[in-house]
Amino acid sequence: MKEITDVNVIKELELGVLIEIHNFCVKHNLQYFLACGTLIGAIRHNGFIPWDDDIDIMMKRKDYDFFIHHFGNDRYGVNSCTTNKNYYWSYAKAYDKHTLKIENKKSYKLNQGVDVDIFVLNDCCDIDFAKRKEKKRRILQVLWSFSIRDWKKVTSFKCFIANLVSVFLRPLSNHLAKKMNRLTLMDKNQSDVCNHYQIFSLVGNRIHIMEKEWFSKQIPHKFEKYYFFIPVGYDQVLKEEFGDYMKLPPIEQRVSHHSNRVFYIEDEK
Repeated sequence: MKEITDVNVIKELELGVLIEIHNFCVKHNLQYFLACGTLIGAIRHNGFIPWDDDIDIMMKRKDYDFFIHHFGNDRYGVNSCTTNKNYYWSYAKAYDKHTLKIENKKSYKLNQGVDVDIFVLNDCCDIDFAKRKEKKRRILQVLWSFSIRDWKKVTSFKCFIANLVSVFLRPLSNHLAKKMNRLTLMDKNQSDVCNHYQIFSLVGNRIHIMEKEWFSKQIPHKFEKYYFFIPVGYDQVLKEEFGDYMKLPPIEQRVSHHSNRVFYIEDEK
């Protein structure tokens, strides 16, 4: 295998995954939207945030479920805790099969290449009930984080104890991910008329409640050399997640939060 150390090459590979997602969704009449830092990047920079190196999108539940069961070909695939018992995230990842990504702080072994994170927009009919669910999900999140982290690489007595805990939790990683995923599906009020979506976000590791109207329409927006879809209410979405999203963070915070190593499985010509 050949390691890829140029972040620009990694970004191009991620864009390749996103283009494949876009084409698949257009073909099957599915909706997707750029999300999180990728959405900020589109609005503020017309591409990647300069110090960021990943891509996030979101889909409505019905489209997401179709996608995770039908997307894929010789070059690209998708992993989810629903379709792969060895996958430990509560959200899906579409990935490039010609690459391998090693997440240095994670203990699990999975043939997962350069990827795009896919979050779910779930119907939310009862906001108070959703907030109570969030407390339960946070507990599961802590347990899940212990289960996948490789604490052996960190030296301290606390980390020694944490590693002992993670040994017992590790076999439950996929189960915990599924529990977090199912928790977002539970709604005390099963009415067909819901005015909100709830979405788990890596921003603060919490669930956000958003107006359905913000996602009533896809609009194309430039991202690097291409155009992808963003929600018509992108301004409200970003304010809900980030507040003043046009304000740049302090210089010391303008760094990548990932510590992954990426390889070509076979040398690319």
